[in-house]
Amino acid sequence: MKWQTRIAVLYPLLSGAIFVALGLLTLAQPDVFEYYAIGIDSASARTAIRAMIGGGEVGLGILMFGGGRLGFSVGHRCTIAATIFACVGLARLLSAALEGNQLLGSHQPFREAWVELMLGCLGVLAAIIARRADLSRGSEGKS
Repeated sequence: MKWQTRIAVLYPLLSGAIFVALGLLTLAQPDVFEYYAIGIDSASARTAIRAMIGGGEVGLGILMFGGGRLGFSVGHRCTIAATIFACVGLARLLSAALEGNQLLGSHQPFREAWVELMLGCLGVLAAIIARRADLSRGSEGKS
């Protein structure tokens, strides 16, 4: 297997691991959002965060890991993860721009957006490689 094909095959696994890890962290400890000054001071708020964010991220991770068995090709899974990372990164940049002066001195949103956008770009590259290598089913490749 060529190194390029390895990138394509490993990207859904990497993104799946990120999604599952963040989802499980959110399920176990929804108070992690207090880092962003989001107060989660009621049981219903913690339940909503656990369900919508934690459950959603775990679901995306499972799709990245097992999507091949459901008919999602490596290229499809790369494209899905790349789209999610890129959109989150772009939304973070837009939000930072909308907040303007209130974020001066805080580089945190820009660091996080940079990581998300780089993961998105890597996913686009992996999707292109997957399509060129014809990884049409699951994670198997013949190169």
